[in-house]
Amino acid sequence: MPMNKFTNLNLIGSSAIFLQALKLIDRFSAYDATVLILGETGTGKELAARAIHYLSDRRDGPFVPINCGAIPDSLVESEFFGHTKGAFTDARESRQGLVMQAQGGTLFLDEIEAMSPRAQGVLLRFLQDKEYRPVGGTAVQNANVRVIGASNVNLNDQVRQGLFRSDLLFRLNTLSFELPPLRKRVGDVMLLTQEFLARLNHQAGLPCKVLHPDSIGLLEAYDWPGNIRELENLLQREFILEEGTVIKICNPACSETCLFYPEMNNGSEPVRKENLNSGVGNAGFYERRFLDRRRTAFKHQARSGSTHFQFIPKTENEHPLLSYEDFKKAKEALIVQLEMNHLITLLKRAKGNLSLASRLSGHDRSDLCKLLKRHGLDRQLFTTDLPSTNPDGPISHDFPALFSEHNR
Repeated sequence: MPMNKFTNLNLIGSSAIFLQALKLIDRFSAYDATVLILGETGTGKELAARAIHYLSDRRDGPFVPINCGAIPDSLVESEFFGHTKGAFTDARESRQGLVMQAQGGTLFLDEIEAMSPRAQGVLLRFLQDKEYRPVGGTAVQNANVRVIGASNVNLNDQVRQGLFRSDLLFRLNTLSFELPPLRKRVGDVMLLTQEFLARLNHQAGLPCKVLHPDSIGLLEAYDWPGNIRELENLLQREFILEEGTVIKICNPACSETCLFYPEMNNGSEPVRKENLNSGVGNAGFYERRFLDRRRTAFKHQARSGSTHFQFIPKTENEHPLLSYEDFKKAKEALIVQLEMNHLITLLKRAKGNLSLASRLSGHDRSDLCKLLKRHGLDRQLFTTDLPSTNPDGPISHDFPALFSEHNR
């Protein structure tokens, strides 16, 4: 099996488990059947789908990707099948749907587990005979598309929980394979690191930067919960921040906190030394210091499986910072604690899938993203199975009201 064709498609690796996945991609590309790609977030599912498309007889046709969690439930038919002018209030002109846009090529459905029950029914009907009718139209049209679905959760578990239709899973699961997580791809971390650094050096057009030898073992030993995407983002960040030509990564798990708070690195020499008082107000520094400490504490608790987050900032003499002068500040601190506990439980239940978390909790997806950003939470820490203290506990649907009160 020639490897250069996969390298050209950005599928890079030489580990046995990854080569097995490439072998299936090569085999499946020769058949015009529905494919289901499984794997943790950041493992390269869309790259694999593109490889199947470009290695197939449909290579000259369009490849149309869509995030299923981003489709409003009320516009499912219109998004997939298009609509005629005047079909509904805002239909001022006719519009092609995604199926028509993918005619002769491939329709890639990412995060397929995030589809609502109604959307699942629409897709199931379409997959049965590849026939559809635009909203407001009268003529039935035939689609010439190949459908590839992808998910980062166990769809069989979703079926058992009543979140995903079993008949739709049967339709999608004609051909399926799983992309291995980076932690299981022995030797591939350095191959990917070399490739990413080569691209960064080429784009920058500056004297080439290389990785310090001491960092190689750290990268290979790290478990990479965010997989290839996390590795690429880490290298890009360190490449930009490094002023010299040698990149030394102190700890992949807390590289963002090492910049401002070197003692997070267990006493080792910090990668970058900065004068924290130069050009930075004390308020800004202590705010970042608090957020970095809270993020690091959260990562340790998330990896240990705890769903109860508790972090109270300390002063230098270890007295808790609870000397608030009024009730309002104390109330805000408690709400922050409550929000963190809720978000961690929710992310664990959804295994880091924001669309699923939105459906479980009743939060709008964009509001949920803002909450995670505010508290410095990384959903990728929950994309792998972690021990849970209460996996079947309830998810409160009353939190949006609490959050809106806190934001007033």
